[in-house]
Amino acid sequence: MVSDPLFNAAFHRSPIGQYLLAPTDRLEILAVNDAFLRAVSRRREDLLGMPLFEVLGDDPNDPDATGVRNLGASIRTAIETGQSQLMPVQRYPIEMHKDGRSWFEDMPWSATNTPVYDADGKLACVSHTTINITAQVLAEQALLLSREEALRNARMAEAERANLAAVLRAAPVGVLVVDRTLRVLHRNPAHEAMFGPELPGAPGQIDFSQWHGWFIDGEAAGRRLEPGEWPLQRACAGEVVDQSLVRVRAFTATPVENTWVLLLSSILATTEPLQNPRQFKV
Repeated sequence: MVSDPLFNAAFHRSPIGQYLLAPTDRLEILAVNDAFLRAVSRRREDLLGMPLFEVLGDDPNDPDATGVRNLGASIRTAIETGQSQLMPVQRYPIEMHKDGRSWFEDMPWSATNTPVYDADGKLACVSHTTINITAQVLAEQALLLSREEALRNARMAEAERANLAAVLRAAPVGVLVVDRTLRVLHRNPAHEAMFGPELPGAPGQIDFSQWHGWFIDGEAAGRRLEPGEWPLQRACAGEVVDQSLVRVRAFTATPVENTWVLLLSSILATTEPLQNPRQFKV
């Protein structure tokens, strides 16, 4: 759908499931990322161009199924109001396929539907981000998560990046983008609201020696993170980083000690080097 390498890297490497829908009555699937395909055990070619509810519909044997009705209502509201719609946790069974068999697997999801507009202000698509929170619900520690990158299509490379910036500004989760030297390239409003408008250290530079965070789960639960243990620091060093649940002290006017966050860090690779980092508009 979009040719910009940075757009595609961010979209497909995101650990949060996401797909883009045409703003039509049929809600055709325009793009779907790898995380969502893994979650529902589907192939991209089986979903692209298909009406959403023809390929991801309710379980016909479940008379109490409300997934399609609730999701459809949320998407319509997002289109009509132009506002991002955070859905309550939904029970949305997914039809799974393996070894010639198919069955519906009941999964709780946290989902957000965001209308995305092109440079002319015309509705281009609806971005749907979704997270399977089964484990968190069962553990009674469910964190309503959503992730950046409500991404959309644009014809020109600069227009695509401008569109991406608008999507990140509207994302309901904190997004921090840095280069490998931890120089800040972008912070969205949700990240500033969570951690504070100013980060400690040199302007525009992350210095984890001045950050305060404590592990919540695992063998290290309760121990303070060392500077080199922050997921973003490790990702910039080339590590593959799993999600990390930590308690962070925010850098707000009145520091908040018990902000619990789920940190997700990815390295985004492009086929074209960014000759001028200022051109990286996210």
